[in-house]
Amino acid sequence: MIQQLDHDQVGLVLPALAASAAVLDVGGAQDQVAVIRGICRLDRARFAGVVAFDDAVETARVQLASSSVGTLWDAQTAEAALRRRAPILTLDHGRWKEAVHETAGALAVIEVADLDD
Repeated sequence: MIQQLDHDQVGLVLPALAASAAVLDVGGAQDQVAVIRGICRLDRARFAGVVAFDDAVETARVQLASSSVGTLWDAQTAEAALRRRAPILTLDHGRWKEAVHETAGALAVIEVADLDD
């Protein structure tokens, strides 16, 4: 699915902290890290880092404002999605259900297949 989005020239925003979380989720396994790296290097992908003070502040504000966003990587993902009006691609739609509700639907979430699929 991700490669098809890139092929169809759909822009993707990849939060740096979400990439870190993905590496943690796969236990740092090199073959899975290579897949994550490949996704981050797709032609239509933009890597979003916390590179300036304002980025850090906005990430913290999202976490403070949302009781359902419990980690900094989720907060950065939500902040990037809200700022860019882009959907969140996730393996677990249920994880974002409350955040979608808290933002009155401003967050869009799309569940994708596992990297192993």
